[in-house]
Amino acid sequence: MAQQDPHAKQLLTGYPQDTVSLFAPDLIAAHGEVRHIEALSNEVFNLDPQARSGLLDIALKCTFADGTAHILLLIEHWSTAKSMDYRRTIRYWAELLWRHPDCLVVPIMLVTDPSLSDPSRLPETFTYAVADRPVASIHFRLHAITQAWRQRITGSRNVVEIVLWAVPNDGNPVDRCFEAMRHIVPARPQWPKGALATLLACVTAMAKLKNRQQRQLRQRLEEDPTM
Repeated sequence: MAQQDPHAKQLLTGYPQDTVSLFAPDLIAAHGEVRHIEALSNEVFNLDPQARSGLLDIALKCTFADGTAHILLLIEHWSTAKSMDYRRTIRYWAELLWRHPDCLVVPIMLVTDPSLSDPSRLPETFTYAVADRPVASIHFRLHAITQAWRQRITGSRNVVEIVLWAVPNDGNPVDRCFEAMRHIVPARPQWPKGALATLLACVTAMAKLKNRQQRQLRQRLEEDPTM
C-alpha cells in the first residue's frame, strides 16, 4: 500500500492551476485567472541546530490576471484526522509570513482520511488565550474529503478533485479508482507521456489500495477499450 503524502504533494504541485481553483476559488473570482504559480522552498528553519530541519508540505506563490502577485497558499496534507497538528501548521504559516512580509499567506488543511465521516468535529479555528484573554485566533480553510464532499463535484474536469474523489471509504475501493480514472482520461484533450500512469499511482494511494486491489484495477483498466 503506497503512502498518501508524497502522492498528494506530487498531485498538488503537478496541477497547480487545478489546486488553486479547488482551494481558493474566491481568489480567482477577485483577481482573475492564475497566470503564474511558483512552488516555494519547503525547508523550515529549525530552532535546534543539531536537529534536522522540518519540511512544510506545499507553498504556492500565485500571480493573478489583475497583477496581484502577493498571495501564498500554504497547504498542509494530513492522511489521518488524528494526526492533524494545528501548532505545526501555524509555525509554517508564521515562517512564511516572516520570509515573505509583503505576501498574504492562506493556511489550508487538506484531510484525506477515508474513515472520516463527520468533518464537523475538526475545528477550523485555532484560538490561543491566556487568563481568558485572546492572544491569537487563526482560521484555516479546512478541506476534509468525505462522501458529502464527493457528491458536490460530479462532472468536474479538475484533475485534483477527480483524484481526491477516490478517497472516501464508500463501497468497493477498486470501483472508486476505476471511476476516477474514467473521468480523468477525458479531462484533457491530450495527456503528456507518463502523466496518466502518475495519476493512476496517485488515485490508488489516495484510496489506499492494497497490492491485490491494485492488480485488479490495472486488469480492469487494461480490459476497458475506453482507457
